[in-house]
Amino acid sequence: MASAKGVTMTSGGAGGKVLKEQELSPVVNDSNHQHPPWQENFAIFRTYKLPSILPINTLLFSEDARLLISGGDDETVYVLDTKTGECIQTLEDDNWGQITTVVWGQQELPNRENGVVLCIGTGRGCLALVALDYDATEPFPVGANTSPVFAFNDSVEKMAFDKLNNRLAVTSHSGEIKVFAVNNSKYSSSLRLLWADNIGKVITSGLFFFGGSNQSLLTIGLETSEMKCLDASKRGPPLWTKHLIGGIGSASLSSDETLLLVDNLATGNFDVYQIADNSPLRSLPIGSTRRFSKQCAFFEGSKIAVCGSDTNKVFIVDVANNYVVQTLTTCRGTYMTQTVCVTPSSSRNVFVAAACRGYVYIWEKSTPQVQVNVRADDPPPSRYRRVGSAILPYLGFAVAGTVGHWLPHAWKLGQDIIMKTADYLIQNGADRTMELPREAVDKIFEMAAAASRALDMSSALVSSRTLDMAAIATTTYTAATATATMTSPSATSLFDMAAAAAGH
Repeated sequence: MASAKGVTMTSGGAGGKVLKEQELSPVVNDSNHQHPPWQENFAIFRTYKLPSILPINTLLFSEDARLLISGGDDETVYVLDTKTGECIQTLEDDNWGQITTVVWGQQELPNRENGVVLCIGTGRGCLALVALDYDATEPFPVGANTSPVFAFNDSVEKMAFDKLNNRLAVTSHSGEIKVFAVNNSKYSSSLRLLWADNIGKVITSGLFFFGGSNQSLLTIGLETSEMKCLDASKRGPPLWTKHLIGGIGSASLSSDETLLLVDNLATGNFDVYQIADNSPLRSLPIGSTRRFSKQCAFFEGSKIAVCGSDTNKVFIVDVANNYVVQTLTTCRGTYMTQTVCVTPSSSRNVFVAAACRGYVYIWEKSTPQVQVNVRADDPPPSRYRRVGSAILPYLGFAVAGTVGHWLPHAWKLGQDIIMKTADYLIQNGADRTMELPREAVDKIFEMAAAASRALDMSSALVSSRTLDMAAIATTTYTAATATATMTSPSATSLFDMAAAAAGH
C-alpha cells in the first residue's frame, strides 16, 4: 500500500527535474514580519485510542462532522463519534484486507432524502459500499455490499466520487482505473461499470474529478510524477499530461480547483502548483528527513492547508503567505504523523484530524470572540456581582408581576424621603459644611414634584386596576434624569442627607 511505504526519491520523474535548494521559498520566521490576522486557534478536542498500533491509512469526516471514519492495516473501519468521543461501530470483512482509502458517495433520492454511502477501498482489490442511516441505532445498520473490482493482490489505491453525476472513480496499485455509476438507496447501494482502462505501471497518489461539470479526471503518479487529465465519460488517451517535480507522495486539490498541493518526496517539502503550470508557485519547506509519503489537505478554500510530517507534528500553513500558522503535536517520540484530514466546507465545525501510532487526534478551530475593552487596572468581577447578575432577570420578572401591590407604597416612601430632605435643606441652608451646589437643591425640588405626580397617578391606576407601564416609565425617567445630572460627590452627599432626614 502506497501510504505505508517509504519511497526515496533522489531525482525527478520522467521529464521532471530535481528541485534545488536555492529554488525553495523559505518559511518566514522573522518575528517582525507582519502576517495577516490568522490566529493560532486550534485546540485539542478529542483523542481516540484504537485497539491496534498498526498504521492508520485513511481518515474521513462526515459532511456534518458528526462522524470520523478511520481505516488502516488492522483491516477494520472504525466509526468515531465526534460529539461523545467514543467509537460507536466497527466494520470488517474477511475479504477486505487492509483498509487503503475511504470516500463518501452521496445522491439525492426521489423523496429528497440524501442517500449517503461509505465507499471502502481495500488491500485485496475489493470495493465495499455501506449505506449511512442516522436514524438507526448504529450509523451503518446494513451490512456492506462488497465487490471485487481488481485482482486479489491488486489493492485499491485511490478513489474519487463525482457528486454531480453519481460516479465513482477507482485506481489500483498496478495502474488500472475504473469508473462506476453508483445507485444509492437509503438502505443499499450498487455499482455499474461505465469504463475501464490502464494508465500504466504507476501507483496513483492523487485522483480528482475536475472541471465545471466534473467532465475530467486528474490522476497523479507517485514515482513518475505525471499528472494526466482524462475524459471522465469514456475510455481514451489523456487529454493532456504534465510532469511535476519530484516523486509525489500525496496530493490535494483546492475547492475552487485553482491550486494543487503535493508532497514532494524528493525534497520532503510540500509544493503548491497552479493546475496549468509545470513548476510550483512556491514550496512550503516544513522539513522532512525520512522520505515517507505525508498527506495534506486544503481548507477554507485555498488559503490554509494542513500537512502531515515524518515526526509527531501536524502543520497548519498559510498557503498564500508561505508561513506556518500553528504546529500541532500528536503522540510522543519520533513516530510519524502521515495521515491527516479536515472537515468539509459544508460543516459548521472546523476540525483537523491526524493519526499516529494507534491514536486519532481531533483539533477544533475555536470561534473568534468579540473583544471588550477593559482597563488593565479594573478588578475582576466579585463573587457577589456574579451572583447578582445571575438572579437579576428573575428578580425583574417578580417585580413586574407584583407592581400593582407595591408601587403606591414605594412612591409614598420615596416622596416622604425627598420631601423631608428638601425641608432639611431649607432649614439648614446656611450650613456651608454640606457644600451642596445650588443646582442639586433645585433638582431635589424637581424630584419632589415628580414623585408627587407619580404618587397621584399610581393611586389612580391601582384604583382603576389598570397598569399603564408607559406612563409609569415616563415619570420614573423624569426623576431618574434629575438625579443622574448631579455630580458624583453631590449625589453621595444627597443620599447621606436623605438618610439623616429619614431618621428625624
